[in-house]
Amino acid sequence: MIKKIFILWLMLLVVALAQDEFVEQADIGFPFFAEILDAEVYDNTPGSEVIFIVGVGGFLFMDVSDMSNPQLIGRYDPGDIFKRYYNGWAVGNLAIGAARKDGLDFIDVSNLTSPTLLNNYQHENYFYEAITVRDTIAYAAAHGDGVEVIDISNPQGPVHLQTLAGLENAWDVYLDGNQLYVADGLGGLKIFSVVNAVDPQLIGSLPIDANVKEVIVAEGYAFIAAGASGFFIVDVSSPDNPQLVGNFNSGFGIVQHLAYENGVIFSATWEMVEAVDVSNPQNPVLLATEDTPIRAMGVAAFNNKVFVTDWARFKTFTFSDYTEPDIHVKPTVYDFGYQGDQIPIEHEFTVYNLGESDLVVSDIQSNRPELTATPTNFIVPPGATQEIVATFTPNSQSTVFGRLAFITNDADEAEKFVFVFGGSPRVSPGDTAPEFTLNDVNGTPHSLHDYSGKAVMLVFFASW
Repeated sequence: MIKKIFILWLMLLVVALAQDEFVEQADIGFPFFAEILDAEVYDNTPGSEVIFIVGVGGFLFMDVSDMSNPQLIGRYDPGDIFKRYYNGWAVGNLAIGAARKDGLDFIDVSNLTSPTLLNNYQHENYFYEAITVRDTIAYAAAHGDGVEVIDISNPQGPVHLQTLAGLENAWDVYLDGNQLYVADGLGGLKIFSVVNAVDPQLIGSLPIDANVKEVIVAEGYAFIAAGASGFFIVDVSSPDNPQLVGNFNSGFGIVQHLAYENGVIFSATWEMVEAVDVSNPQNPVLLATEDTPIRAMGVAAFNNKVFVTDWARFKTFTFSDYTEPDIHVKPTVYDFGYQGDQIPIEHEFTVYNLGESDLVVSDIQSNRPELTATPTNFIVPPGATQEIVATFTPNSQSTVFGRLAFITNDADEAEKFVFVFGGSPRVSPGDTAPEFTLNDVNGTPHSLHDYSGKAVMLVFFASW
């Protein structure tokens, strides 16, 4: 409890110093992308600025020279709706997609308008999460199998060289200078010398009390995404003796991916994208946040431009000075459950003002008579919070889906929505399950009684 109170106090303190804001320029979707997992910079040359994005739908290149009107350049379609790239790498004429159990796809991008597959590679059923390349040597993070070193001088015939030992769960790899940095899950940070590119040697490691999933390096520091633990900052000026110097955790989400520009870390946290000043690594300061309606999965940045993959959508933002109010509500989704008809259930929601001027909530509107909130109008000063109590009173045993709309003076969120549900009796262990029939993705019907007495494995369409 003390730790949580301290984190909240720190968060509110640094929010009060915020001076910047994301300004959305474009929000586009694609009919072929079910889920976009990452975004990276391919070319940041003025006039020919290109971002690549990867996920369930392939490997795609976007011209972002006009932030308000990004244009699709070309896309490689893997031809399988179940195949996804979790991360990618692209430089010059070559791109590589890391597809976990489906291996590594080597893609010819000499013509960005028409990327073509060169080869699919997999060594001993490795699950590939991420990859990076120097010259003709690739380093691929393969979870429990470690980091594979691959000769890709001939992309149509990659050659396994070795697998680096001593790793627990390699999620990500990053090259900086003569060092290879590995985000090793619960194994923390590992640093290898790649002076001899084909035979990296472990020179440094740092335990981190979290599950680390991504690492980037800039200005002598490693920034490490760690999910619900936020991100960690490690001094790697001496790679053989890395030192933990900071941690930032707003408590607003799950940090998936990071991007760095000019002393600012941009983090995709599912619920939002955050900008954090890390010019003083010992004291990171939250500058701005932007809610993402679905799930902020990936982020890239250059020249005060920020690119966010919001599940199946691609968003572009400019990042600049801003002095307006900025609303955030937590939680954004809540299940009230069920305790009986006409028995009210209450829950507290917290309204945050992450902006620089007073946030005015003029009303809270409910779309269901069973759902009410109090108070319904109030003012939240910069950096402060306001608690509201929502009350749900079910009048039947059917499930009710409701919504609270916060009417505000936030210029980019004049209406902020919170979604709730409840009202149906809950199933307890040992209860008899009702019969049902559902179709799978191929249209084949499945009824509950068909599987009575059998062990069933369900494969959910999800990612992490």
